[in-house]
Amino acid sequence: NKPYGGGVYSQGTFTMKGGTITQNTAKYGGGVWTSSSFTVSGDVKITGNTQNNVYLSDTKIIIGEKGLNPGAEIGVTNSHEDNINTGEFVTVATGAANSCKADNFSADKDEPYGIKVEPGTDANSVNVNLYNGLPHEHPICGETCTDGAHTGDDNILSWKGISSLDEI
Repeated sequence: NKPYGGGVYSQGTFTMKGGTITQNTAKYGGGVWTSSSFTVSGDVKITGNTQNNVYLSDTKIIIGEKGLNPGAEIGVTNSHEDNINTGEFVTVATGAANSCKADNFSADKDEPYGIKVEPGTDANSVNVNLYNGLPHEHPICGETCTDGAHTGDDNILSWKGISSLDEI
């Protein structure tokens, strides 16, 4: 049992263009532990490792120029995720617009942690964000929240309850 990076331990540049890292064990980064540049593209699979799959220590994954294939899967843990307040996030990957889907990533920790791909700083980029409590969008008003509390205008629609189906 290694303490860091059971499959890959990187403090330099690590580029993975497809391939699989699985069934490795380490306390931090069963698959990959990195504190530096980590670029992925193609059909990368980093899953099934013990403790966590990719452990990001003060860094982010960079999605390469060609992006990730639809079947790519990467489990992630961020060294700061235990300090993320409910409803907040830390960015775990960045890339060009349309370079990945939320299904390409998963949080190594179970709920309430989850992944959401959102626009980056400009229209040509995306951020893959690891949330502590994924926000959801209200289908009628379009507002979002993470704690079940409605943040929009409660007077948009008036709802009338039905007391009995016989009265219809």
